[in-house]
Amino acid sequence: MIRLTRPPEPPTFTRVNGKARRKREELEQAFAASPALRGGQQKPVFDSSVWASAKPALMAAQHKKCAFCESRVSHISYGDVEHFRPKAGYHSKRNEPLIQPGYWWLAYSWNNYSVSCQICNQLLKKNLFPLGPNGVRATGPADDLLAEDALLVDPMLDNPLAHIEFREELAVARGASEKGAATIDILGLNRPDLSESRRERWVLVRALIIERMAKMENGSPTLELDTLLVEAIRPEKEYSAMSRDLLARLAPELLAP
Repeated sequence: MIRLTRPPEPPTFTRVNGKARRKREELEQAFAASPALRGGQQKPVFDSSVWASAKPALMAAQHKKCAFCESRVSHISYGDVEHFRPKAGYHSKRNEPLIQPGYWWLAYSWNNYSVSCQICNQLLKKNLFPLGPNGVRATGPADDLLAEDALLVDPMLDNPLAHIEFREELAVARGASEKGAATIDILGLNRPDLSESRRERWVLVRALIIERMAKMENGSPTLELDTLLVEAIRPEKEYSAMSRDLLARLAPELLAP
């Protein structure tokens, strides 16, 4: 997982008469008027075409990779526009009952979106959104989301490198990061197929580093290998966070200051 930069909001989200703005206002009015919606006895109706329109800009900003596992989305799925905070309901822990309503007021919020592969989103994360022990759950638009102390790393807001590192192809919590450990567990970042794909990349990058070391010992030029290794940690490359950790251990001089 790498740090991502959220692209600017498109006109459908910024215009006063844009569809996202209208749908958000309609939803707010519906919740204000309905105790059943506020109490979770009635399910809200969402218009998925709003966030579907966000997908092209998000995909470009994410280098066509899953925001969570860094796999090239087009290689494994069509990709989902994922709501970081679940819109309809949430689980604090796996196998606990779904609590409703969820973060309904963020259903049409540009700042709540990223694109993820369907494995990370539909099979693993789903509606799971745990908080730290001192977190205060937001229940409406007036609440402070930062006070929640969310345990899931948000690559559009957090720096994942502060919470997750790689030992060979395996993701581990950096230091004692509870957030890193929870994110690895929630998203299954060490699931077998994903680990196998990362392993293939790790073997390739490590081979380049070993070849570079041999050339350095012989006094041979390493410019071509240096270029390949720097290319491996570019954000558009799959599993660039893992490759960066490998360079940090074996060839730190190639990392930008």
